[in-house]
Amino acid sequence: LPMTVPGQTVNRLCASGLSAVIDAARAITCGEGRWYLAGGVESMSRAPLVISKAETAFSRSQEIADSTIGARFANPRLVQRYGNDSMPQTGDNLARLYDISREEADRFAAGSQSRYQAALLAGVLDDEIMAVDVPSARKGESRQVSVDEHPRAQSDFSALSRLKPLFEGGVVTAGNASGINDGAAALVLGNREIGLAHGVAPMARILSSAVVGVEPRI
Repeated sequence: LPMTVPGQTVNRLCASGLSAVIDAARAITCGEGRWYLAGGVESMSRAPLVISKAETAFSRSQEIADSTIGARFANPRLVQRYGNDSMPQTGDNLARLYDISREEADRFAAGSQSRYQAALLAGVLDDEIMAVDVPSARKGESRQVSVDEHPRAQSDFSALSRLKPLFEGGVVTAGNASGINDGAAALVLGNREIGLAHGVAPMARILSSAVVGVEPRI
């Protein structure tokens, strides 16, 4: 896009991409624009290591932590009031709340893997995935990434059921949890008039949206 096209960054962590889409749809509804490109990007491989600040002058007691999963150096008062559960822990909390068994979680994950693989082989995703060239360690060489990195065609219920849960008594495992991956997605939004003018047929219509607050532990 040229430099004359304005843009904005939405930071709502895991919901950032959908929040950007909602913002674009709302702007179109309000007549602030007719044509938007909205989406999200995540690069978990670049999640940084974070270091704490010294609590006293000339202190050397700083800590280093991985920020990939969950908050780090959370405010003790907030932790006391709301807890500090990581994403895998919130998954287990939901499983207990809604009585989801380990078998149900594994069968759902296996079904998801199977449906993705079937769609991939049928070419359903061909027009949605854009291949990118990634530089390799060797100078001047690169490799092309043309499929999603997380799906595992060999994953089935039998294999998933043999994995150990991340936490004692929990249902979340490395096989049925979301992957720690890099990826991006984007879509074009516009009103009916701009679509007709450019000969673009709509794929969907956004009627409304909502954001719901829940307890941090879930």
